[in-house]
Amino acid sequence: MNPESALERAAALLDLRRPQEAIEHLRRAQTVAPDVPELHAMTGLAYLQLGDFAQALTAGQAAVVHAPEQEWGHRICSVALVRLGHPLQAKQAALEAARLAPEAAAAHIVLASALQATGDHRGAVAAARHAIELDPHDTDAHSTLGEIMFEQDRPDDAIPAYERALALDPEDADALNNLAVARLRAHQRAGIGEQFEAAARLDPRLDVARHNLLHTGPAGRSFVYRRVSTGALAYACILMFSEPVSVPFLLLVAVVFEAIRALEVRRLSAPTRQLLADDRRARRLKPRRWDWLWPFRLRPWWWLVIEGIVRDTRRARRRRDDPV
Repeated sequence: MNPESALERAAALLDLRRPQEAIEHLRRAQTVAPDVPELHAMTGLAYLQLGDFAQALTAGQAAVVHAPEQEWGHRICSVALVRLGHPLQAKQAALEAARLAPEAAAAHIVLASALQATGDHRGAVAAARHAIELDPHDTDAHSTLGEIMFEQDRPDDAIPAYERALALDPEDADALNNLAVARLRAHQRAGIGEQFEAAARLDPRLDVARHNLLHTGPAGRSFVYRRVSTGALAYACILMFSEPVSVPFLLLVAVVFEAIRALEVRRLSAPTRQLLADDRRARRLKPRRWDWLWPFRLRPWWWLVIEGIVRDTRRARRRRDDPV
């Protein structure tokens, strides 16, 4: 297979989210033409999509060796290094990519992520906004700005960035999921369940959207109600012989919470109810998959109010100290 056809086929496979097949095509082409830097760069992109960041770094470094004057090898290395937990090295690679291609929005997008990883919040925001200035129609630039704002605990600023990204690409499942998460953090709860559901429909392979859909709103509360009713029933069984007087009350608690759970589930759309049933079926008879720490994360309403006040105070102080 010649390099040109391998690159075309690999690019098409990556668009279809089939990175493993793309890697196989690229490997066959590399046996014929091992010195073509584009093959290594495309392989790095495939490994990034696959989530194998160590291999992505290796491929990016090979692209740099064969074409050090091109920015894409450095850019791939920077993305991989951020995910591997080496922010300072990622920053150096991103700075080199931006130096080689100062007019490329993609290079500044990667630089923004690398600067954020090093804790340079002001520089990360500036790099993301510069990427938007270079290409206002780049969805990734707006999404990156939203991600940086969210990581800096500024969800109110992240929301418009995600909304602009979705205006450019309404089928961007990641941006839609991130928008719903940012709105949830900003206490704008209306409609977030529908947004998580829409994100899961746009990309059925987006696990985080399905997780957020099942653990927020009525679907998330249904899990809590089912566990409370199950716990009450189990406790009633334990007390049946030692304190039978308490059993009717515990059974009543179980029935009430199960009824509330049924009402919450009825509020869900048919696809979400099916997804909830599939998730519960997958967990059945597999207790190791349950999150046994959930009772320790249940917090009373007054705790949430105090937490919100503290978060708003920190956010206001950060905006005052860093007005970018």
